[in-house]
Amino acid sequence: MKITDVLNKENIELLPSINSKKVLIDRLIEIASKSGKILNVEEVRKQVWQREKLMSTGVGKGIALPHAKSNYISAETGSLIVLKQGVEYDSSDDKLVQIALLLIGQESNFGNHLNLLGTISRFLDNDYLRSSILEAETKTDILNLFKKLEGNS
Repeated sequence: MKITDVLNKENIELLPSINSKKVLIDRLIEIASKSGKILNVEEVRKQVWQREKLMSTGVGKGIALPHAKSNYISAETGSLIVLKQGVEYDSSDDKLVQIALLLIGQESNFGNHLNLLGTISRFLDNDYLRSSILEAETKTDILNLFKKLEGNS
């Protein structure tokens, strides 16, 4: 599975700012729910927040990767928010988060979920990709960046 199997124009938002980690994660879940793949939004929200309580998903370099496994989805889904102004997120390096990518995987397909999280982490560790995402003017620009990298992986 590729990132572009999970992300599309409808579940990406480019925003000037968000005022808190809570608002950011809740907005990511709301955007992902538009896919129609989330069968119970409140249960998924609980699962994402339970995972977040274990350890912050602010992985550093301005990136957050909130995620959860769930039986309340019909297929892998997610969302991406890119912020012009970062938000405090309890990240491992204390940097403000500007790129937040939510991934909800199926409980029954744990391997696929881990593989996709690994791919996302590897891609977002790329300085060029991160800066290109932050400079992107449209959702299509962001999708094209991921498509280009997936074609080369």
